Amino acid sequence: MIPVTAERYVPAMPLYLVTGISGSGKSTVRNHLRMRGYEAYATDEDGYASWFDDETGEEYSRLTTSEERTPEFGRRHSWRISRTKVTQLAADAAEQPIFLCGAVANEVAVWDLFAGVVALDIDTETLKQRLASRTNNDFGKSDHELEQILRWHADSLAAYQRAGYRVVDATKPIDKVVDQVLARTVGPFSDSA
Repeated sequence: MIPVTAERYVPAMPLYLVTGISGSGKSTVRNHLRMRGYEAYATDEDGYASWFDDETGEEYSRLTTSEERTPEFGRRHSWRISRTKVTQLAADAAEQPIFLCGAVANEVAVWDLFAGVVALDIDTETLKQRLASRTNNDFGKSDHELEQILRWHADSLAAYQRAGYRVVDATKPIDKVVDQVLARTVGPFSDSA
C-alpha cells in the first residue's frame, strides 16, 4: 500500500477513507459524521462495494447471508469497491469534505482517490463483543467468519501503521472517536488530538 504523506497533493475539500476491521465501528462513525453535518457514506450500506467472483471477475449480484457465505464461498469471492463510484465521490469532494467508511479487499485500487485514511482500532475482547451483539450486519456471526476476522485483527494495527494510516482508538465513546477522526482529517492533524 502507498502510505499517506505530508508531501502528497491534497485538494481543498478532499475525500477521506475511514477503515478498520469488521466490528470496529465504521458504520457508527458514518452515522455520527452525518449527525454533525458531514457528507459520509458506507461501502456496505450505501452500495459502494459488492461481492465479486475472483475466478470470473463477475459481480455477485445479490446480498448473501451468513449461512450462504460458506468457507467455499469465501475462498472464491471477495468484497470489492467500485472505482467508478469512488471517483465520482472524489469529484464531489471538491465542494466539501466527504467520508467513505468501510473495508474492502481491493482498497489499494482506489487509494489514489483519497487525501487520507483513518483506521479504527479496537482490542480483541471489544471486537468479539461487538460482533456478537451487532444487529445491522451478520458478517462475523458464523464460526468460520469470526475466526477469519480474528486472524485479520491479529496483524491489523501493524498493517495500519506500515501503510501510514492515521490510527484512532475506537474503544472510546463514539463522540471522542469522531472527534479523533475529524482531527486527523479535516482539522489540523495532531497525535495528541
